[in-house]
Amino acid sequence: LKGRLVRDILDDEQKSEQQHQQQQQQREEDENESKDDSCRPGTSGITLGKIGQGLRRGGKAGGAGAVDVDKIRTAIQTLCQSTNPLGKCMDYVHEDLGVMAKELERWRADYRKSCDALEDEQRATSETLHPLRGRLLDVEERVKDEQAKLSTLKASIAKNDQRIAELLRDMVLG
Repeated sequence: LKGRLVRDILDDEQKSEQQHQQQQQQREEDENESKDDSCRPGTSGITLGKIGQGLRRGGKAGGAGAVDVDKIRTAIQTLCQSTNPLGKCMDYVHEDLGVMAKELERWRADYRKSCDALEDEQRATSETLHPLRGRLLDVEERVKDEQAKLSTLKASIAKNDQRIAELLRDMVLG
């Protein structure tokens, strides 16, 4: 559906470009015809101003007023060609909003499912690790007990070594 909007916009741009080319050709033909007709007074198109004003000034009917109308007509056509694709986009916005809302709902549902699955996995992991943690604590306590016994034995050995050294010294000296 997103592709359709882009495709429609591109089609509209191509159509407007073709229309623009046709209008340019039409303008060129009109200019050629108006050059042919410019010899006859009063046939050059729409004139702006008071009636008969152009004729009193030397017979030039249509001068600046006709050019201004052509410029305005060209500007209006350009404006319409520019806004037409925007209008098409605005027409499809509501369709796209509906599609995007559905897609958002789908992503939210996927998110909820993923969160539920994550919670289930965390719960299962916690249940699996609980007995192992208990065993780990037991092993750590046994290790501490063994280390304490080892320290006691080392102290006893050191004391015995010292006693043996004293006895040997007493025998040697005495």
